[in-house]
Amino acid sequence: MAIKEQTVMPAMRAITEARVEQHALGMLMTPVKPDIARNVLYLALNGDLYAQWELFSLMEEWDRLNKNLNEVKNAVKRLSWTVTPYAERGEEPSDSAQAKADLVQAALKNWEPEPGTLEYSFEDSIYNALDAMGKGIAVQEIHWHRRDGAILPRAAHLLTPRQYAWDSQGSRIGLISNTSNAGRTTGLNGTRGGSQTWERFPENQFLISTWNSRSGVPGATAMLRSLVPYWIGMTYGWRWLMQTAQLFGVPFRWATYDQNETGLSEKIGTMLENMGASGWAAFPQGTVLEFKEAVTSARDNPQAVIIEMAKKACDLLILGQELSSESSPTGLGSGTALLQGQVRQDVLKHAATWVADVINYQLIPAVLDLNYGERSESPCVAADLSMDPDPMVLANRDQVLGALGMKLPTAWMYERHGVPEPEEGEAVIEAPAAAPQLGGYGSFGAKNRTIEIHAKSATDQIVDAALEDLTGVQAKWLGGVKPFFRRLVEAARDERISDAELLQVLEAANAEFPELFHKIDHAALATALEAAMGAACVNGAVKGFLERKVGAQ
Repeated sequence: MAIKEQTVMPAMRAITEARVEQHALGMLMTPVKPDIARNVLYLALNGDLYAQWELFSLMEEWDRLNKNLNEVKNAVKRLSWTVTPYAERGEEPSDSAQAKADLVQAALKNWEPEPGTLEYSFEDSIYNALDAMGKGIAVQEIHWHRRDGAILPRAAHLLTPRQYAWDSQGSRIGLISNTSNAGRTTGLNGTRGGSQTWERFPENQFLISTWNSRSGVPGATAMLRSLVPYWIGMTYGWRWLMQTAQLFGVPFRWATYDQNETGLSEKIGTMLENMGASGWAAFPQGTVLEFKEAVTSARDNPQAVIIEMAKKACDLLILGQELSSESSPTGLGSGTALLQGQVRQDVLKHAATWVADVINYQLIPAVLDLNYGERSESPCVAADLSMDPDPMVLANRDQVLGALGMKLPTAWMYERHGVPEPEEGEAVIEAPAAAPQLGGYGSFGAKNRTIEIHAKSATDQIVDAALEDLTGVQAKWLGGVKPFFRRLVEAARDERISDAELLQVLEAANAEFPELFHKIDHAALATALEAAMGAACVNGAVKGFLERKVGAQ
């Protein structure tokens, strides 16, 4: 691998300092009043990243928001990443392209952060890059070192808007130095009290991640801006809710007394007050004491409603749905839980793709520049989103695809299932001869029950009719899908199968072919199958009657 022989240049040494004080909050204190928050959001529209960063940092202490953001960030952090060498379509990668891919692979795997510091590893750099998901912008500095003859990333640390800002033209984010905590102005003019200097980020040393929740300027389009009103309402609503609980969470004590007796009002008032900590009291004769029932439900409490609205808004914004920690009866066939899981997967895929773009467009070019001095034949990094599938699901899926006539590469099949490919002459265990039965409904099993599947004309007619009713396409053009429906029909017609076992069959089919099963209109499918099976039943009865009549003659 032709890597430039050079030492780490002074320009590649750490430029910013990773210190705790850079992450300390200085301007905002909770609770943040609505007018203060509105002013912070307005300043961010004009380029002040620091004030908004402080506001978002306070908001992230909200347990629901923290949980939702971490759910996405940690899920992406745990993914595996594959490096694909550059190659023209239909061609094998060249030796140099493969060497560059190997270098990038080493660059992702050989980080060595120093323990006890604010440095972190490659996986944590992914986590911190996704800080931009909520705040709009995240900047990290890479620490480089020489290892095995190559210049590779050693660690990274996260910067805050105390260390970067927009330039005076508002067109580029860069470093600011000599930052003073004595004052603060917008990042557009590059000064925050005292003498400030602005400079461009040195090339190949920083990862600048931007996440836009809508079109516009990074930071000013941060996702958490939408949650600010809810967070403020929830913050104040929680305080009001606690006050309400203190006032109405215990029974009211009501005493009626003789107003003509001097000093009795003060004595009874003291006794009523002390009853909050004591279980007894003594009142003068003629005093009537009543206990009014305490509030037992907060369902209609306006503060509780505000807090619940904030939780739902947080779930919808971050995870794309509002069922992250709640459950409700949905009924069979509603697909609510399936839809929730699909939405979460979509959010994860979007975040993983975004991280891959940061790596491909910033980290990989930096690695190639420092080691080769150019960026040709740049490899590509992508996240492995296979989500550790069930081995049985993979095997059943491959079996069905093979039965449909799809050609599957042998080497890929061995690697896919973690089975070593046998060498020539090695003893192997081969599959037994095909039996006239297909266990477990082909690929959809139910307690290992075996069902005979024959080419029955009635079943074919049912499947053809159902498919034509569902799709509006002649069945002869849907041959690749027909085996899928034939197994479902056979399972539904088998009287030996209980309803619970049939549900297992449908769930297995759902897991194995989500691209087909998730898009089926279940009501339309039921109607089509009922109509087709009804017609087949009538046709069969007529045919049987005619055959018996001819035999009798």
